[in-house]
Amino acid sequence: NPRRTLSDIPAARPADLHAALIASRNYLRRSLEADPAESEAALRLTRVLIELGELDAARQVLATRTWSRGEQAFEYLARLFEGELAERQGDWSSAIAAYDRAIALVPTPQSALVAKAHALHAADRRADALQVATRALSGPDQPPDPWWVYSLGQAWRLTPYLRAARAWIAR
Repeated sequence: NPRRTLSDIPAARPADLHAALIASRNYLRRSLEADPAESEAALRLTRVLIELGELDAARQVLATRTWSRGEQAFEYLARLFEGELAERQGDWSSAIAAYDRAIALVPTPQSALVAKAHALHAADRRADALQVATRALSGPDQPPDPWWVYSLGQAWRLTPYLRAARAWIAR
């Protein structure tokens, strides 16, 4: 319906959202206990911890990870989260540095560029912010920024997950 507005979209009550984040945190921690090498679980746990305001715990999850060569997209997301953690402390130079590390990892770092532009603006570097924001909006869109794939859920890892599950069942 083209006449719908944002106010027409039902929103979760804050208590429901908080309970869902707590449950997510607990399940993701169990997932990492079962498989400490599971990178996506570590990223999703980090994100949930940030949303819960458990910033030290989020930092700890990121600090204990080592990303392999084949995990540039995961490392990219980790650097985005590091930048967000620095921003929440008002540490704009650390946030910008984290976003720069993310930008260097993937061919289409649109989200990291937008985040960097935000941090530059907050650091009162408006001309630099404009330049970075322009780059974010005028660059290529293929391959897609890993943030957009990550934000869709587990779809990007469906085939490997199915393969692992089938192998486990076959045993």
